[in-house]
Amino acid sequence: MSEAVRRKELRREYKQAHRDMGVVGLRNLNDNSVVLLPSADVQGTINKYDFAKKTNSALALPSAVRAHVEQSGFDNFVIEVIQLIDPKPEATTKERLDELEVLYEVLKADTE
Repeated sequence: MSEAVRRKELRREYKQAHRDMGVVGLRNLNDNSVVLLPSADVQGTINKYDFAKKTNSALALPSAVRAHVEQSGFDNFVIEVIQLIDPKPEATTKERLDELEVLYEVLKADTE
């Protein structure tokens, strides 16, 4: 198999792979409050937070949490997976995103 064909196959597999979707929480260790974030790629969201923390730059974070982190500092927060969705294998991307939105709204209502 040529390198070009192999790379094309790897790209196709990457695009078809489903990422873990769910709700991620950013917990303030000072007051134990949690900011919830829906995430279509949970590991990507965690990686983004880790990158922002390592570079000490909240600009990489979603605006919903940026102000909290800028006010209290990264050392006062921990990121955690609140809940993952478990979609049917035949579910389309739109169905998975709709399920994620419903989960986020339910969890958000529970925390208010």
